Amino acid sequence: MTNVCYDLDSCPEFPEGSVITIGNFDGVHKGHRAIIDHVIREANAEGCSSVVVTFDKHPAEFLRPDRAPCRLCAPERKIELLSQLGVDYLLVLEFNQELADQEPRAFVEEILVSKLNVKKVVVGRNFRFGRNRKGSLALLVDIGQEKGFQAREEELVSLQGFDISSTRIRSAIAHGDVEWAALALGRDHSITGKVQQGDRRGQSLGFPTMNVEPPERICLPGYGVYVGWAVIRSKRYPAAINVGRRPTFNTDGRVLVEAHLIDFEGGDTYGEEIEIGFSKWLRGEYRFADVDELVEQIGRDVEEVRKAVADGQ
Repeated sequence: MTNVCYDLDSCPEFPEGSVITIGNFDGVHKGHRAIIDHVIREANAEGCSSVVVTFDKHPAEFLRPDRAPCRLCAPERKIELLSQLGVDYLLVLEFNQELADQEPRAFVEEILVSKLNVKKVVVGRNFRFGRNRKGSLALLVDIGQEKGFQAREEELVSLQGFDISSTRIRSAIAHGDVEWAALALGRDHSITGKVQQGDRRGQSLGFPTMNVEPPERICLPGYGVYVGWAVIRSKRYPAAINVGRRPTFNTDGRVLVEAHLIDFEGGDTYGEEIEIGFSKWLRGEYRFADVDELVEQIGRDVEEVRKAVADGQ
């Protein structure tokens, strides 16, 4: 069981030493898991504790929030996913001004050496840390030679000719390639939110939907219709999902996620939490000539979802 520490004071001493990795780990994708797997194996071989050091938010959300990347998962979901990987300790540091201003050497000496008694550090490619991102693998190696620990870089994991990274996964999702994203993440990309009361237009068309306002900063797939699923009241349903602005009805322009759950008969769900997952891009978002044309297309979309379920997709 992973012990989660939200500050240095709540972390134990590590007299036997530790093998650690540091990073944002947004999405906890297959590349992240490869690094953490190596940390666990090396810690076991050394008789040390395995430790993952991460942050409560992406540093860019603190330093330049207007240019911060969207999140592949919410912070609490990231912690949950990291805790499932078998690491001994997960240290979640608050990224604040004090941490942003800390010089790289001070970060290593005060946290990695003094607190975590580090023996080995494993990081991903292009790893940077400390004030103005001045810290690098080369600096870790140099300090390690002085302080008695080793540092090395883990090779990136590739998928279909592309290196797996959070940046590439975000790009794939934005372009509607949720299938590649799912392979890289090891699971479908999903969002979680509360069901919002809408205009009940889907109900009047014969295809009631659950509408979700996109969670803050979470990555959304490109506009279009997707084969996917939804979990509500602890039960999973196949779903036809629309992401976009509903151009046929000239709405207020807000981006909405609307999911029609196949064979759901649970009545009103307003205010309830729902998770919506995206498995496969189906088509783009179109402006239809009239409601009848839209209804016909939605019917075809729903049949595509049923077919995907029958085919085991």
